[in-house]
Amino acid sequence: MTNLNPSAVSILHAVLGMGLLSLVMAGWMGATRLPAMRRAGLCLQDAAHTVDLHARLPSAARRV
Repeated sequence: MTNLNPSAVSILHAVLGMGLLSLVMAGWMGATRLPAMRRAGLCLQDAAHTVDLHARLPSAARRV
């Protein structure tokens, strides 16, 4: 493997960090919102427009 430019390595770290953060947030949102939607009797099609979920989900699930 060739040596990379230090600025390229720092950009690569930033890209990987943002990808990891996106995966963590998607997991957190799924773990919080999907059970709340089941309790409210909603399906995934009902979540197509999140404005419609505002009145039907608890605030803890909406904040994620």
